[in-house]
Amino acid sequence: MPKMCSWSVAGRAKGEFGILEVTRDSVTVETGNRPREVPRESFEAIFEKWADYKTGTMPRKALTEISYNSTYVISILHWLELQAKSS
Repeated sequence: MPKMCSWSVAGRAKGEFGILEVTRDSVTVETGNRPREVPRESFEAIFEKWADYKTGTMPRKALTEISYNSTYVISILHWLELQAKSS
């Protein structure tokens, strides 16, 4: 199972989680307790605010209000950006 490090723009995120499954509708992560399904809608909603979050104009708390899965979403979005830059 691929492991992903938690990430935040402030650098305070700690921990890691596993990616169990990726489908068109969701990403299932392993949080240590049990699998958690992160719906596509969470990615779409947070991606709309992604640029504002990265520049600091949107606080982290606002993303949590959009989706309780925000930790996983922002970590995966950050990882995807790193992959795009390295290719």
